[in-house]
Amino acid sequence: MGAHLNAYSTREHTAYYIKALSKDLPKAVELLADIVQNCSLEDSQIEKERDVVLQELQENDASLRDVVFDYLHATAFQGTPLAQAVEGPSENV
Repeated sequence: MGAHLNAYSTREHTAYYIKALSKDLPKAVELLADIVQNCSLEDSQIEKERDVVLQELQENDASLRDVVFDYLHATAFQGTPLAQAVEGPSENV
């Protein structure tokens, strides 16, 4: 089976998905369910992902557009979870 597994987060949700051929749908659903229900990560995998997230934070901080939208959300949604940046502060990573 060939497939593409990925995930992304927004202010409102986190999504995990698999792109696969329709004939592989049962196996893709089984794999995704296993990942969500039985997730197990080694320390090295967590460190690798931490580095990716920190790099993304640096890229966002360097993007005027991203910074402006973070301030816009912080102002428009004061006192709610939607006011928070998607990635959160680097000290939480």
